[in-house]
Amino acid sequence: MAALLPIDLTKTRLPNATNTVAEELAFQVRLTALGKTTGFMRLVDDAQENQRVWGGFPQFHWMLETSGVPPAARVLAIHPSRTAESGEPFPLICMQFVGRGKTVFHATDESYRWSRHPEGEQHYARYWLQLIRYLCPSRNEAAGALVKLQAARDQYRLGDSVGIVLQFNDETLSPAGDDGAVVVVQRQGGRRHRVAMSRVDNRRGEFAGKISALPVGEYRIWLAEPGLRERSPTAQFVVRNADDELVRLQVDPEELKAAAERSGGRYYAGTEARRLARDLPAGKQVRMQALPPTSAWNTWWLATLFVGLLILEWALRKRSSLS
Repeated sequence: MAALLPIDLTKTRLPNATNTVAEELAFQVRLTALGKTTGFMRLVDDAQENQRVWGGFPQFHWMLETSGVPPAARVLAIHPSRTAESGEPFPLICMQFVGRGKTVFHATDESYRWSRHPEGEQHYARYWLQLIRYLCPSRNEAAGALVKLQAARDQYRLGDSVGIVLQFNDETLSPAGDDGAVVVVQRQGGRRHRVAMSRVDNRRGEFAGKISALPVGEYRIWLAEPGLRERSPTAQFVVRNADDELVRLQVDPEELKAAAERSGGRYYAGTEARRLARDLPAGKQVRMQALPPTSAWNTWWLATLFVGLLILEWALRKRSSLS
């Protein structure tokens, strides 16, 4: 079973705790950048809240110390302070793809302590449930197409980078290597391009790739590696010219003249702008009729305002003993 583990057992030892109090060995789990984005390590949906949950768990007091992590292994959680001779932190949770499957290794057996947290029972159950589902995907996922291949969009503009997505619904068909999938992109009647696909995070069956500088035309893509017994999946996309407004920046007088004639107008170049006022047809004089006048004295509110101001003036003079 040593070959299945994402650690080197020859470089693994029990911690030297002969003269050390257990409390002095206590430590908190620290997620790596990859661990934060791994699905089964998400105990809540929000990323920041997930880090808070992991940081609030009871501390561990024991773990295996290993300094040997194979290049293909992925470290998801580490010891917060202790390091191996290489200077790398001791891995606490790590995983790797093996053949058509995957393995996850825990360097401690104290995850039961999580259930002692006020909300720990819920997070403890969710973690192990998600981990089991991650290791043993349901066969129902392969009920449809075993492998799906598609471009990120159906249409691209000239100069855009084309994104390609490859999904192995049946993970047993997925290559073990992170770069083990290759697709071919070909323009209709043109040359072929091989695009190396890269695995997306720790998702066993998801790969993504990009290709740039494709000329205008219709393209077909298909899976070249790994070879499948069933028919290889294919997809299509189109690369079109950018908007004419951005491609043709020079003025086209002939098209402008044709547009003016179709609309019953005339075309003038910038140097002919002075002719525009002279060529405009003479307009008709239109008599403007004023609105009927309204006498201000016929409004009650104006009379009331006038009388009120007189009374206010009289009151102020009276108060100031002015004649």
